[in-house]
Amino acid sequence: MRNIIEQRDSQLRGKIKDCAARLVGQYYKLPVVGTRDDAEATAKEATRLLTGAKFIYVDTHDANPYENGCIEAVYCDMWFRDVRSEGVRFRKIFEKGPAGALALVVTAVR
Repeated sequence: MRNIIEQRDSQLRGKIKDCAARLVGQYYKLPVVGTRDDAEATAKEATRLLTGAKFIYVDTHDANPYENGCIEAVYCDMWFRDVRSEGVRFRKIFEKGPAGALALVVTAVR
């Protein structure tokens, strides 16, 4: 796992950031920014989600972290998109949900 990440470090960070950016809005239902009020509402909701890392829970009162659909969607999109994906090629490693891969996803979603 470490070798995969180190070999493509900056490319991987950019790819996971793009993937998270594409999915975050729909999972957290953030308002689409079109006006100043929309921007303020989005900033307020983002601040609420980041306070106490509420974004990692299915709902903000849940006691089970990392079960949020956005985290799962980014993880799957990054490593299980098609047959050439690392998660498919290195299934035994990725099925266990390696901590490093999860940390990258959570950081990107944050």
